[in-house]
Amino acid sequence: MLKHLNVVLLFTGALAFQAAQTKTLRVPSQFPTISAALSHADFGDSVSVSPGRYSENVVLVQGVVLKGTDALKCIIDGMRRGPAVYGVAGSEISNFTITNGIDGILCENASLHIHHNWIIDNEGAGIGAFLSLPQIDNNVIYGNRWTGVLVWGAKSLDTKLENNVILRNGYSGISLRGPTRIVVRNNILSENVEYGIFSDPAAGQSQIVYNDIYKNVMPFNRYTKVNKSNISVDPMFVSASLGHPNFFPASRSPVIRRGYEQMDIGLMDHEMPAEVVVPEPAPAPVVVAAPEPVVVPPPPPAPVAPPVVPAPKVVVAPTDSFVMDGLNFAPGSSELAAASAGKLDDVAEQLKKFPGSRFEISGHTDNLASDKVNMKLSVDRANAVRDYLVKKGVDSQRLVAKGYGSSKPKADNKTAAGQALNRRIEFHRIK
Repeated sequence: MLKHLNVVLLFTGALAFQAAQTKTLRVPSQFPTISAALSHADFGDSVSVSPGRYSENVVLVQGVVLKGTDALKCIIDGMRRGPAVYGVAGSEISNFTITNGIDGILCENASLHIHHNWIIDNEGAGIGAFLSLPQIDNNVIYGNRWTGVLVWGAKSLDTKLENNVILRNGYSGISLRGPTRIVVRNNILSENVEYGIFSDPAAGQSQIVYNDIYKNVMPFNRYTKVNKSNISVDPMFVSASLGHPNFFPASRSPVIRRGYEQMDIGLMDHEMPAEVVVPEPAPAPVVVAAPEPVVVPPPPPAPVAPPVVPAPKVVVAPTDSFVMDGLNFAPGSSELAAASAGKLDDVAEQLKKFPGSRFEISGHTDNLASDKVNMKLSVDRANAVRDYLVKKGVDSQRLVAKGYGSSKPKADNKTAAGQALNRRIEFHRIK
């Protein structure tokens, strides 16, 4: 009995000693850079970073918490020399603006916790996750040149991609590639340049639930399985202006308590700063200026018996207009090349889901002939697209072909801009 008691006392003492040894390392008062502080951190330590712009490529450390004191002013600038932050299993990062990296945060087979950050204007993905999915929540992922969050080959139902605001990224809000199976819920995906969510065929088993997929060029592609728990509504941010955006939902927002288990869709935790100055994406390094201090009132107490909000009865409505770039026509011809089939197949699948909407299809033309010839060719190209979609099962009464001809600018096929324009078809909803 005495021997057993001694073992217990020794074990308890070891735990107390270990707890006493954990420490907080401070930047820049103790260490000039984040990387220097992390190199001196041990498992269980934390690194606290004061406001400043830290031009470095940060590699996280297992078991170490990296936290900024003010996400508006604690800026990790990757200098376009690599990922701004490289994630490591068992690490954690929060309260930073992460910008100007090749990727914002790159995670290769690493499960970590990424939360309460602004991840903006990175050259590739805001967050890239390969083989494992980090826990990603309560981040604003904005204006990255390619995809907001790229997940490749991750299979995880324990960690989730949830309660983020992912908007205005250069390709998709979320891109699920390879044999990926994850949970995507309670996110706002808005105004992304191509898809709200894109999925490879092998990623079709991912759970896409309780998201607001709103006003992307296309909400999702045909391999993305989106059920009726998802909605498409204006999230009504407190402020969506580029000067001082506040991406928390306003009190009247339709995303309040519309998420999984009646949580809000989008940002949840008011530890997240309310405002940040978000620059327009540009090749030059991004400068994030501190806004005027904002007093965020505490959230009102929850009612004793909150109302049960039923799941919406619609999936996602297409936007009023969208553009299909990269279609292949022979010069001076309306003949569609086989390479255009994949893009138009996705459009057909989307249009078939919403039989109540009618669209006008508008084609561009070469700048190689008279306006009269151009008008006929643009109509012919729009009709070629219409005929293809009808063959794929879209009701012909819902599609009207129209040419632009002399009414829209044309460009010479010898220029890159002209070639891009001449491969463009526009869709406009008919009111």
